[in-house]
Amino acid sequence: MQRIFLSLILFGFFLSCSKSEIGGDKDKEVLELVRKFTNSKIEKFYIRSTEASPDGEEVLVPSPGISVRMKEDEALDLLGKLRPKLEEWKYTIFLTGYEAEFEGGNYNAFYRAVIVYKQDKYELLRKIGTAAPKYNIDTESIEKKFRQWEEKYSSMRFVIIDSDSISALLVDPPKDVKRLAKEAYDFCPDAVEQNLGSLEEMEKMILEDHLLPLWWD
Repeated sequence: MQRIFLSLILFGFFLSCSKSEIGGDKDKEVLELVRKFTNSKIEKFYIRSTEASPDGEEVLVPSPGISVRMKEDEALDLLGKLRPKLEEWKYTIFLTGYEAEFEGGNYNAFYRAVIVYKQDKYELLRKIGTAAPKYNIDTESIEKKFRQWEEKYSSMRFVIIDSDSISALLVDPPKDVKRLAKEAYDFCPDAVEQNLGSLEEMEKMILEDHLLPLWWD
């Protein structure tokens, strides 16, 4: 999915993983699987937190998992190829840490593909801290909305969890696509007005791709 915006959250200062940092019983197999599809450096997974700082400032703290920084199309491809096997092993893969770079007139977008073990998607949402301050929407509100949608329409898997965006894969096609698309638009108008272009495109993405993509400017 193409995006034309720059994330304000930077995931820097990542250290190379010389051994497994995930915490599961198939970590070795996971690392081998990742290396089959990419030569990018496998690094530790860090999140921003105020809890580890005595003055309440945000600092980077390690969290169980690994990350690989890749171009956007490569990261999406890796997610698609690895997700079925990783889920079979009780691991989760998702994308985060979106960055855009402009150099010599060229535009490049990057994500971090993150792999964790037995972590609930809402726990990951809280760790990343997805929010939309412009609309007075905090992480708790986003979690509440997605729990409502799961109860009404379909269980979901989060495939992108970022500071200002979240994309969910619908496990079961919802019976009322138009209603879900309208509720998504009401909750996140930027996803349509500045990204997909129309409510019909949102409906099409839900129906054909089983994907619910939200992004706040």
